[in-house]
Amino acid sequence: WLQENGQCLDGLYSNTSTIKYAGRGAFATRDVGAGGLISPAPLLIIDSKDWLNMYGTKLQPSKNEKRQFVSRDNGKKVIHRQMFLNYCFGHPQSSLLFYPYGMGMNFINHKSDVYGTNAKIVWSKQAYNKPDLQNLPLKELLKTDNVHTSLGFDVVATRYIQADEEIRVTQDGQRAYKSGFDVVATRYIQADEEIFINYGDDWEHAWKSHVDGDRYPHVWPIRALDMNARSRTTAASGDDDILYTLSEREEMVQAGETDPYDKSFVMTACHYATAPLDKDDASPSIIDGFNVYQFPRDQDLSEMIKKLHNCRVLERDVVESDDKDGTKSYSYKVFFAPEGELGDVIVKGLPREAITFVDQPYTGDMHMPKTFRHSIGIPDEIFPDAW
Repeated sequence: WLQENGQCLDGLYSNTSTIKYAGRGAFATRDVGAGGLISPAPLLIIDSKDWLNMYGTKLQPSKNEKRQFVSRDNGKKVIHRQMFLNYCFGHPQSSLLFYPYGMGMNFINHKSDVYGTNAKIVWSKQAYNKPDLQNLPLKELLKTDNVHTSLGFDVVATRYIQADEEIRVTQDGQRAYKSGFDVVATRYIQADEEIFINYGDDWEHAWKSHVDGDRYPHVWPIRALDMNARSRTTAASGDDDILYTLSEREEMVQAGETDPYDKSFVMTACHYATAPLDKDDASPSIIDGFNVYQFPRDQDLSEMIKKLHNCRVLERDVVESDDKDGTKSYSYKVFFAPEGELGDVIVKGLPREAITFVDQPYTGDMHMPKTFRHSIGIPDEIFPDAW
């Protein structure tokens, strides 16, 4: 029954693309004959392309002058579209977008038919894909209950439930449409061969205009990912870390150098955890009006990403020195301005592993104003006229 009715989900894996600067690509896990299935792609329908519009934002001061928050500018001027658009399928004459959530689908890169596509998308013939929906006018499609079903979420209790009690689930409007593509081979494909489809003329013209119009940055700004990689490299080689304290940054400016974080797109964030100072700790418990705590010595950093807060590194102290190879271990004193009700505090004794670089809000690649945004084209011959 599975061979007749099922589809293998493991037809693709990701690896570095054979296209220069393309990043990751999708590769076949096994040989596939012409017309054979490479990967299924169930589709989530986004009702309108306008849902991915991005609007201008500005930093607003809060009651605490050390913090700022981001709010949307007044007006309806669209300044960009979300990066999510690049992974959706669409048609220039339709407001719909289709997001494929098949395994590995988002790694499939573009090539025009002239330069060697080896795959294409077709409407799936599996039972979950309802071809009758393709005859519905757009307004009817989006308001018909038959076009969606619940997503594969975990069902969790919202109150105490007794044994043998009937379970009732509210879907809360989550939708997974009963539509899907199959990615099929247009020729024989060998295992480990990269998969390419044609994104369409509209996409290709948009990309050519983007490149020819010099709309991309020639000098890419340093990101948190780069800083963290450099920090690991310097630590492994025994060189000084690129994590600077406030006093070190001030000294660099006084010496005529540039503050390394002044115009950077990155900032420091720390694992937030506090414990009372040791009873025999003679250091001040309050500095400049801020309570001082120590970092718990047995703190588990495995879920550090969930407890990251903006921080500024105040001091660095050598806590351990190995005279044999010259390596050093440091602890750090940082200033926290955590959100919510926690209040501003100073925490000392943080290990280096509890401090990382993060991108400043709204400065990541997806927020750059000249980045490329365009949906992948669905061929005219398979796109329903009713949509």
